[in-house]
Amino acid sequence: MLLLGASGVVGAGWSACSIYDSSLLLPGVDAGGPDVGAFDAGPLPDATPARDADTCPHERWPSRPASDTPGDASTGSIVLALTSLNLGFPTDAGLAPQRLGYDLDERCTCPGPESCKTAVPVMHCDEDGGRDNSIGGIIQRFGAFGGVLDPTGIAMRLKLGIYGLAVRIVGYNGGADDTKVRVEVYVSAGMDGVQYDGGKPTPPAYDGNDRWTVDPSSLLGGNPDGTDCGNDNVLCVPKNFDDNAYVSGGVLVSSLPELPLSLGTNAIAVLLVGSVVTGTLTQDAVGYRLDDAQIVGRWATKNLLPAFQVFGDPFAPGGHLCGDSGTYQNLKVVICQNADITSFPTEDNMNAPCDSVSAAFGFTASAAKLGVVSTHAPSSTPCGPGWTDDCP
Repeated sequence: MLLLGASGVVGAGWSACSIYDSSLLLPGVDAGGPDVGAFDAGPLPDATPARDADTCPHERWPSRPASDTPGDASTGSIVLALTSLNLGFPTDAGLAPQRLGYDLDERCTCPGPESCKTAVPVMHCDEDGGRDNSIGGIIQRFGAFGGVLDPTGIAMRLKLGIYGLAVRIVGYNGGADDTKVRVEVYVSAGMDGVQYDGGKPTPPAYDGNDRWTVDPSSLLGGNPDGTDCGNDNVLCVPKNFDDNAYVSGGVLVSSLPELPLSLGTNAIAVLLVGSVVTGTLTQDAVGYRLDDAQIVGRWATKNLLPAFQVFGDPFAPGGHLCGDSGTYQNLKVVICQNADITSFPTEDNMNAPCDSVSAAFGFTASAAKLGVVSTHAPSSTPCGPGWTDDCP
């Protein structure tokens, strides 16, 4: 679950008219085509990427290596903290260009058919290599929402240590190939002992010694505030982990049912299903880091639509993006028309409804330490905690 902090104010220049943009849709294409079969239900298929009858090379994450490469077996546990987040904007602050997304459904749509049954008479063409990332175009259209998705603002809040994400890798042999490692993910409410002086928090040094708090929502059963999760404390049992991750050619590959991330208070929650996390593991002067990393997954429309309620309606003072708001209804049209994938991999290529939006986010992470348990402020629910919505 990714949480993107919101100020509740939509940026100037954004209008209801600009929400419904036909450029987010693609011209109708003959939906006929060969049946390439169902998606492998395994969490991380290891087979070499195949080619459909449309001859499109499927861009997938690296396959699991056949054997380990000798390395430094003394790496112990490695903790990494988020240092940058790339939502796919062409000018994401200070970030190198990155090809985001993988082929999640093993189907190269256009010229191949859709992997699911759409509710609209348009095709959702994949990017090169069959890469699925429908949310990319949507985010770029809605990037003015209170500056929440502004790349410069995201970079600033990360550098201030206001929020973060911690990844713990256990059992890595230190070599280019490791057939099995454990990956744990923790949401963080910011650095340990962050002190505000005149509104300016103490920023992290990114020297490998920064201690990042752990939100109890990331732990099985939760832990009381103040529990120290440092030094591999066995009392801090992660809720989000993969015991069957691996490293292939220096690239970490992990499958997680959901990936938590908190980017400030009053946050928009992103809940990805069937997510895969990859990134190149390298060493620098302070320890290991993850470069060219990304999170890919499926964001069900039933979770995506209610998440927008944290934003204020720019055309209705005091209102929010939900219910009968005209602004929200226009936004809903765009999201529903861009649903391009199923919620679960086992339903791909089975004529199941397209009930989710494919998503890909880039990131980098550097050496850090886990700190104490500290509760993160919950997202606001101005439309009511029980308010829900979904596409027709």
